Amino acid sequence: FTDTQDLTATGEVKILKKDYTITAEKAIYNDKEQKITLVGKVRIEEEGGRWITGDRAVFYIDSERLEVEGNVRSGIKLD
Repeated sequence: FTDTQDLTATGEVKILKKDYTITAEKAIYNDKEQKITLVGKVRIEEEGGRWITGDRAVFYIDSERLEVEGNVRSGIKLD
């Protein structure tokens, strides 16, 4: 943590939620704003097979809202 209560993680960052998983190369947690900024090869995968990728995303913790930016693609994994 820094003096501003931010935390930065790099490498293969993974955020596990009940119904989906978020991966990225870097995550910056901002305690004051209750958000996580994800950078580099961002991928969100839902249990049902839906996925979305992008260069950058912001995850708002309180509302569980996610905004994805830059080269955004999405799809559904078929079995």
